[in-house]
Amino acid sequence: MSREPTWRTILHAAEPGVAVAVIAAAVLSVVFIPVLGLGLASGGSFFLVTLLSALTFTAINQAIVAIFQRPGRFAAIAVLVLTLATGIVSTVPEVFSAVEAILPTHGANEALRAIATGTGGTAAGITELLGWLFLGVVATVVVTDRRRTLPAAHLRLSAS
Repeated sequence: MSREPTWRTILHAAEPGVAVAVIAAAVLSVVFIPVLGLGLASGGSFFLVTLLSALTFTAINQAIVAIFQRPGRFAAIAVLVLTLATGIVSTVPEVFSAVEAILPTHGANEALRAIATGTGGTAAGITELLGWLFLGVVATVVVTDRRRTLPAAHLRLSAS
């Protein structure tokens, strides 16, 4: 158990995920901005929303793993599969579409779709992403802090 503050422990643990998020956002933007034919302003917005999305997913993933440990990784993969299924398959059952609307990926889909098509919805998507980012960070801090606290019973000296 480290004596470092919880926030420092979390930042250190998040560094690899944040690095991957930044690289992924840059690569996706480099590929999709020209494919979508986005101008400078829309391209910049696309990159920033992609970066926010990647950072949000990193925070949510870290929170899910902190809360549920190994099964949390499977939950994160299930969210990814559900998001892909509802985005690609048009005949997906309505219940899956309803569930997708409350997942962290929904805000990213809405904001990126709005930027790519030049329609409204970017602000709502960004707001959702910021909410999920906040929730992920707070959950990670709370769970990590509680797990780092040693119960008083563990501090007693044994009578041996």
